[in-house]
Amino acid sequence: MHRFDMKWHHAGINVSDITRSIRWYRDILGFNYVAHDELRNGMQVAWLEYKGFYIELFQAPEIKRVDPELEYSSIGTRHICLCIDPGNFTILRDFLKVKGVPVVLEIDHTPDEVGNPDGLRCMFITDPDGIRIEFLEDFIPGSYGTNQPRDI
Repeated sequence: MHRFDMKWHHAGINVSDITRSIRWYRDILGFNYVAHDELRNGMQVAWLEYKGFYIELFQAPEIKRVDPELEYSSIGTRHICLCIDPGNFTILRDFLKVKGVPVVLEIDHTPDEVGNPDGLRCMFITDPDGIRIEFLEDFIPGSYGTNQPRDI
């Protein structure tokens, strides 16, 4: 198998109010606002960047929200995840609280669940349009000897 030199570049997200979303990703998550265009079809596109990773926001003239009840039973992206240093987990949670961003789910995985001697914590928030964003203590999947790939 040939290996290509790749890295993640961006995630594209449909939003209902591009200005509100730009402000949220900038003010809450610390992304830098780098570009904004309007396409011929009236679609607005904005780019935000953090440490070489970009978020591309789209606002279409007519956009519909996906029914949240269908999200887990539909094929497609469920969430985006940002890794944080384990020492910053509580600091980030407190910052989000001060900013009025509720943590909608927090999970403390036990050492037995993930194979990491310290366990693993994660939390989920949502952006203004309900897109789930996960913050995960930095780790490499499979690095602790559990959940090894299956033969496929």
